[in-house]
Amino acid sequence: MKLPRMTPALLAGLVLLGPGVVADSVDAQSALSAFLSANPISTRSASEPKATVDLETLKAAVVAGNYTPSRSWEFLRAACPGSCTELGLDPSAWPVYPGVHRLSLCDETMLLQFALYTTVNQSQSRVGLRGCTADLVADTVAQTGSTSCQMPTNMTSVVSSLQMSRDTASSAASPDTDAIAALTQLLAYETLNPSAACNETINFALAGQTAVGLYMGSSLHSQNLLAPILESLIEEIQDKGVSETLIVQLCSSQHSARYAFGVIISASGDLSAAQTAVQTWRNSSCSTSLDDSTVWQNLTYSIPTVSHARTNTTSLWARQRTTCTAVQVVSGDTCATLATECGITATELSTYNPSSTLCSNLTVGEYICCTEGSAPDYAPSPDADGYCYSYLIQTGDSCDVLAATYTLTTDEIESYNNETWGWLGCGDLLVGEYMCLSSGYPPMPAVIANAVCGPQVNGTVSVPYGTNLSTLNECPLNACCDIWGQCGITAEFCTPTESTTGNPGTAANNTNGCISNCGTEIVQSDAPSEVFKIGYFEGYDVERACMRTMIADIDTSLYTHIHMSFATLNADLSYNISSLEDQWNDFVELDGVKRIITVGGWDFSTDADTYDIFRSAVSDSTNRATLITNTIDLLTTYDLDGVDWDWEYPAEPDIPDIPADSTDDGTNFFLFLLELQMQMAIDAPDKTISTTAPSSFWYLKGIPIMAISEVVDYIVLMAYDLHGQWDWNNTYADPGCPQGGCLRSHVNLTETVSALSMITKAGVPSNMVAVGVASYARSFQMTEADCYGPECTFTGPDSGAVPGACTDTAGYISNAELAGIAEEEEVYTYIDEDSNSNIMVWNDTQWAGYMDDDIKASRAELYEGYNFLGIADWAIDLLTSNGTTSASEGSSCEVYIDPSIWDEDSPSVTAVPGCSLIWPPQPLSSTTTITLPPWTTTLTYTTVVTETTSASSGGDVTAVTSHVSYWFPTIISIPPVQTNAIPVWGVNLPNGSTTGTIWLTSSVEPSPFAITWTPTIGGTTVVSAATTTATETSNVVVWGDYTYVEPAVTETLGGSTTVISGTILPPVTTTVTPVVYPSTTDTTHDTKLNSKTTKWTSGKPPSPTATAGCAGCGTGCVLFCDSACPICPIGVDITGGGSGDGGDDDD
Repeated sequence: MKLPRMTPALLAGLVLLGPGVVADSVDAQSALSAFLSANPISTRSASEPKATVDLETLKAAVVAGNYTPSRSWEFLRAACPGSCTELGLDPSAWPVYPGVHRLSLCDETMLLQFALYTTVNQSQSRVGLRGCTADLVADTVAQTGSTSCQMPTNMTSVVSSLQMSRDTASSAASPDTDAIAALTQLLAYETLNPSAACNETINFALAGQTAVGLYMGSSLHSQNLLAPILESLIEEIQDKGVSETLIVQLCSSQHSARYAFGVIISASGDLSAAQTAVQTWRNSSCSTSLDDSTVWQNLTYSIPTVSHARTNTTSLWARQRTTCTAVQVVSGDTCATLATECGITATELSTYNPSSTLCSNLTVGEYICCTEGSAPDYAPSPDADGYCYSYLIQTGDSCDVLAATYTLTTDEIESYNNETWGWLGCGDLLVGEYMCLSSGYPPMPAVIANAVCGPQVNGTVSVPYGTNLSTLNECPLNACCDIWGQCGITAEFCTPTESTTGNPGTAANNTNGCISNCGTEIVQSDAPSEVFKIGYFEGYDVERACMRTMIADIDTSLYTHIHMSFATLNADLSYNISSLEDQWNDFVELDGVKRIITVGGWDFSTDADTYDIFRSAVSDSTNRATLITNTIDLLTTYDLDGVDWDWEYPAEPDIPDIPADSTDDGTNFFLFLLELQMQMAIDAPDKTISTTAPSSFWYLKGIPIMAISEVVDYIVLMAYDLHGQWDWNNTYADPGCPQGGCLRSHVNLTETVSALSMITKAGVPSNMVAVGVASYARSFQMTEADCYGPECTFTGPDSGAVPGACTDTAGYISNAELAGIAEEEEVYTYIDEDSNSNIMVWNDTQWAGYMDDDIKASRAELYEGYNFLGIADWAIDLLTSNGTTSASEGSSCEVYIDPSIWDEDSPSVTAVPGCSLIWPPQPLSSTTTITLPPWTTTLTYTTVVTETTSASSGGDVTAVTSHVSYWFPTIISIPPVQTNAIPVWGVNLPNGSTTGTIWLTSSVEPSPFAITWTPTIGGTTVVSAATTTATETSNVVVWGDYTYVEPAVTETLGGSTTVISGTILPPVTTTVTPVVYPSTTDTTHDTKLNSKTTKWTSGKPPSPTATAGCAGCGTGCVLFCDSACPICPIGVDITGGGSGDGGDDDD
C-alpha cells in the first residue's frame, strides 16, 4: 500500500482533525463491521457448564504430561532440516515439507528426495519433500569397477561423448560456490551409500538459489562412474563458472536407460526444471531445453555382449532354476537391448519368452526371462494377520511400473488403497509413504521425522485395524493437527479439505487439511456474572523523564480492577516492591476498585540476572511453600484484593540471551498455583489469583492452561505484542510474509480471534478470560517511504523507529506520545480494516500500529458479546502525557456544576481531564430584556420540479421529480429575549493538562419564530450597501457516516436586497431558529461573566457538583453542539490546555 497523494477526491473521505493531521473518516464501529463482514467469527457453545474438578485427579493428569508436549519442538522453528550426518542416509528418516515454498527459508545446502512423477512447483503444496542439511564428508576416490551387479555375460568397453549445454542468454543468479557445494554433497552421499550401487541413482540438491538434479542408470552406476564425472564437473565450474542453466548428459539412442546419465544445474533454483530433466533421462531420452551443446569429454564404460558359442556350463546355469533368471525392462529397452543385457541371442530370448507380441508390448517394470524356466511371479499376498502387502514408495516409482513389476493392474492398486492413510492416488505418490500392493487391511502410516501430532509421530505404537488414526498424538491445547503432523491454531492447520481420493490423512491440493481438533471456533461459555475492565498500571513510571502518571490521579470509576505492576522476587523468594515505592501507599488506599498486585513482568522473566528466580521458585515443594507464605503475607499485610502472576513464560523454548526453560516448568507452575489456591482458601479466602497467558501457540503449548484455569479466578490473555521488531528476518512471525519483517499491527484482530479460539478450545471457559488491549503502539521505520501496507517491510535488525520522548524505547511508543506527535507534525492516520487497528504514518518512514479509545471500546463490546470476562488494558498510565486517563470508551463524563459556584469568591472546579462541565446559568438580580442585533442570513425556497425523459432509442417516457432550491440573502430582526439568568456554554476540560483557567462564554438561545416573506425567483439579485462579504473556501464535512465537500462560495450580505426581472411568488411563512448568541468570537473575555477568575484542577471526585435538572443547573447541548455537526459553537477558551471543540464563527 502506497501513501496516497492528498487529492480532492481522497480528501472527501478524510477528516481534518487538527493542524497537520489527516485521518480516514471511517469510525471504529464501521471498521469493526467491515472486519466482521470480511472475517466472520465462528463460535460454538461449550458442551456443558464447568463442573467441579477433583484437584488430586487433575494434579495427577498434569504430572503425567497429559496437557503439555512430551518433547521439545524447538526443531520445528529451525529454518533448515536436521543434518544428514545426524539423521542418516535413509530419506525415510528425513523431515517432510509440504511444498517447495518451505525450502526457501533455508540458506544451507540440502539433499532432497521427492516423487519423480509428482509435479514439483511453487503452486503445488502437496509434494512431500524430504530433506536433510548436507554436511557429509567422504572419500570420493573412484572405486575399482565391479561386475557383481551385472548378469553373468561377457562385457566389452565402449566410449561415448558427454554433452555439455549452457544457457548463454543469461548469467547465473547465484554464485558458483552454491553449485559446487551441491555437487560435492551429492557425490559424498553416493560414496557413503554403497548399498545403492547396483541401482539407478535419482538425487536432488538445493544450495542457496541453486538446484541440482542428478540421474545415472543402474548399469553405469554399478561401474562407479559417478565420482569421476562429478569431480570433473566441479573442476569445470571452478574454472569457467556456471550459467543460468548448465546440463551434462550422455545421449545415445543405442542403449536403454540403464546407460543414461545427466546432471542439471539451475542457478535460479528451479527444482521443477531439474525434475523434468531427470524424468527425461530416466525415459532414455536427452534434454533439449538448451540449444548450445558441445562435446565436453569422453566416457568409457562396459556393456554386455552376446556370446554366439555358448558352453554347456553356461546352459547349466540357466537350467538349474525352475524359475528363470530375469531382467527388468527399463525405458528404452527393445528385444535387442534385452538380449544383449542377458548375454543371449534374440532367438534364445524368444524361446525363453514365448509370445508373439513380446517385442511390441514391452512394459517398463515387467520381468523378461534370460534363461529357461517360468517367469517370476511377484504378485504379493496379504500377511497372516490380514494386513496388505505394504510397500514403501521410492523416488522413481509410478503405479504403472509397480503394476508391471508386481503383476498387477493400476486399477487393482487403486482399489487396494481405498483406506490407506495419506493415499492421494496413483497420480500423486509421496516418497516415504506406505501403500498396499495387495488386498488386506491398510498398514500403519510411515513415520514422518518432524511430525508432532497424528499417527506418523516417531515412536507411535501400532494400533488395531479400525482405530481412528486421527486421534493419535493429538496437539496440546486441543490445537489442530494437519495432514503433515503439524500443530497450529489458524485456518491453515484447522480447515479439513477433501482430496480426490477422500482417504484419511489427505487434503485438497494447495491445502494442508486437518485431521483432529479441526475448526477455529471460539468456544463460548455462559456469560460472566460481572464484566471486568482491568487497568494495568506501571508503578515504575516515575522513573521516566516525563509522563510520570500518579496512581492517585487515575479515575478508578472507569475500571473494576487495577493491576499494579510489578512486584518482583528476590533470590530468597521474598518480595521486592522498591520500584513501586512512590506509588505504593496511594495504590493501597484506592477504593471502589479491586487492587491487584502483579508479580514478574517481561524484564524480570527474561533478564540474565533474574530469569531463573521464577524457575527456582516453582522447582520443588520447599520453594513453592516459601513463596506461597510470602505471597499471602503481602496480600494480608496491605489488605490487597489479589495477586496476578506474569511469568513470561514457563517452559519457554527459545527466548534470546537466556537458557531455554525446562519443559517441566509448565507443570511446576501449575503445582505452585494449585498449592497457592489451596492455602489461600484457608488463609485468605476473599482474595483472588490470576495469571497472564501468551496469545502465541508456540509459548502457550508448554503451559497446562486448562488445568491452571481450574485453580485461578481469571486469566489475562495478552492479546498484544503480536508483532514487533523481533519479526525482522523471522520466517514464522508474519503470515504472507515468508522472509519476515513486514509492517503488521501488534493488536491485529484476526490473530487475536485465533488466540481466543486457541485458549477456549484448550478448555478455558471464555468467562474466565480477560482479553488484552493496548495503550501503546509497536512502531517501525519503513524500508520504503510511502509503502505502509501489510506487504511492506521495515528496517532491521535494530529498530529504526524514533523513540518516544518519555518511553524512550525504539519500537514502543505510548498513545499519549502519538497524540503529541500528531499535534506537532504532519501525520496520516487511518483504521486498517484488515487488522482492525489504528495506523499512524509520519516523517515519511515512521509507522505505528495501535488502538485508540474508540477501537478499544469496540473491541470491548465485541469480546463481551462472545461472553469473555472483559478487557485488560496495558497500560493505563500510557494514555495521556499529563498523568491522567481519558474519559472515553463510551463514558460521557458529564459533570453538572453546582449553581453555588457563582457565590464563591475564588471559584474552582475539580474534575478529570476529558470531562464536560455543564455550567449553570449566571443568575441576574431581576428579569432582563436582551436585545439582539439584526441577523444577517440566507433564506431558502425549495420547489418541486417534474421533468420527463425518454430513451434515445425510443420507448417509455420516464417522469423524474427533483427539488430546486433558491437562496435569498436578507436581514432578520430577532425578537428580544427576556430572562433572569444568562446561559453559559459547557466547558470541555482538555486531556493535555492537569490545571488551568476557565473563561466562560454566554450562550443565549433565542426562541424559534415565524416570518412571512415573498420569494422571487429568476432575475438578478442586487445587494446595496452591503455590510458583509464572506468567502468560504472548499471544505470537507463529515456528518455521521456521510462525507461531502462544500464548494467554495462568496456571499454578499446585509444592506438592501433587490431582485430585478424576477418572478414573484406567493408569500410563504417560515419558522426560523436563530443561532446561539454570541455568534462571533470576541477578542476579549466577557468581563461580566468572568468577573472572578475560575480555576480547574485535575482530580476526583469532581466538585462542586449537582444533580441534572436541579434548580439553577445548566442543561446539556441540544442545538448546534453535536461534535459531528458542521454548524458548531464558537471556541470556549481554557488556558493551559487549548480551546474547546468549536466551529467557525457565524455558522
